[in-house]
Amino acid sequence: MASPADPPVTITAARSRLTRPDRFLADWWRDTVRSPRFAWQLFRRVLNIQFRHSSLGILLAFLPATITALVFAYARRTHLFSDNSGGVNSAFYGGFGVLLAQAFVEAFNAGRRLFVANQGIFRRNVTTVEGPLLATLLEVLFHDAIRIVVMAGLMAAFRVVPSAALPLAIWGLLGVSLGGLGVGFLLAAPNALQPDLNALAAGLPIALFTATPVFLIPPPGSLLGRIHAANPLSWLFDGIRAAAYGGPGSLVVAAVGPLVAVLCLLAGWCLCRVALPHIVERLPG
Repeated sequence: MASPADPPVTITAARSRLTRPDRFLADWWRDTVRSPRFAWQLFRRVLNIQFRHSSLGILLAFLPATITALVFAYARRTHLFSDNSGGVNSAFYGGFGVLLAQAFVEAFNAGRRLFVANQGIFRRNVTTVEGPLLATLLEVLFHDAIRIVVMAGLMAAFRVVPSAALPLAIWGLLGVSLGGLGVGFLLAAPNALQPDLNALAAGLPIALFTATPVFLIPPPGSLLGRIHAANPLSWLFDGIRAAAYGGPGSLVVAAVGPLVAVLCLLAGWCLCRVALPHIVERLPG
């Protein structure tokens, strides 16, 4: 009498998903194509949570950038900044730089909190990493749109004439945000697991923008001036200023910088995708 056939046995081996790059990229593309609808719903939910208890509603989103612009506009009226920087009033130079810095910092913090902010969704296996990641990207772009409106108001208040290359400045601002988001994604996994690194990452933008021309142009021969001259983020900031109102800087950097930021974003995205299975089971709480 023949014995019944043995049931099939599945053997699962711990093998990196990157050992098959073609399959990894195909799965990445498939998950990305399937995610926009969920990402849009998640983005809307985040906005509702942020603004539903405020009497100002969506106008509250304009508050941080608007306050920044008003502070520097007031500084001009009180002659707190009376000299010029880069061909414009120093108060305008500082306000414009702070808005650029805000774009990087907000995107960086949103990116590095990807796993922590969405741990409930990831634990329930509701979606791949693409859903929350694209929702975070939408949130960053939303705040960039608000920042562009405030920048236009700041230029009008200081009577700064826009350059013909103004669209390139908007592209550069997008590059600042995408660069911050990419760096945040690169740190998202260790940020979720190491509280000490989380604290250090929160202070990273402070050190970064100390070495970036946000408020004033330092003397070229000074230590800070030499640091600024070697800082790629300084080149991008100056390129955006050149495109926005003709300040000193390179339009080429304003055009190419965002492309580098996109590569950084893709690298962070890839790392988050690879790290997700290892992160979910180790998240605290």
